[in-house]
Amino acid sequence: MNWNLKETGRTRAIVAAERLYTAFVVQNLWNWFAVGTLNVPRAGYWQICGLMVLFGILFPDDDFVNEQRWALGTEILDILVSEDKRQQVVAALNEEYRYVWSKIGNAMLEKVINNTAMLALGWVIHLFLS
Repeated sequence: MNWNLKETGRTRAIVAAERLYTAFVVQNLWNWFAVGTLNVPRAGYWQICGLMVLFGILFPDDDFVNEQRWALGTEILDILVSEDKRQQVVAALNEEYRYVWSKIGNAMLEKVINNTAMLALGWVIHLFLS
C-alpha cells in the first residue's frame, strides 16, 4: 500500500507540470484583462509563478488535511481491524490503490481542460475587445 519513491516523484512531476501550465494561463489572462482594466503593470511568467506560490501559502488547499485524514484512518484501521480481517481490508485498499493513477490522471486532465477552456475564452474576449 505504500507509494514508492518513483510513484511519488511521478505524481509530483504531473502536479508541477499542471501548475506551470496554470501559471501560463493566469499570466495571459492577467496581461489581457487586468493590465488595461485595473491599470496595473504586465506580469512576467515567473512573477505569476511567484504569486501562485504566495497565494498557495496564504490560502492552502486541502492536501495536508486529506493526508492527515488518511494517516489517521490507517492508524484507526490498524487498531480496530482484527488480524483475521486485516487481509481482507488490505486487499480492498490495494484494489482501490490500483486505480489511483487513473484518478490522478483524470483530475490533472480535467484541470488542464478547464484551464485551456478559460484561456480560449479569454483569448476570444481579448480579440473582441481589441
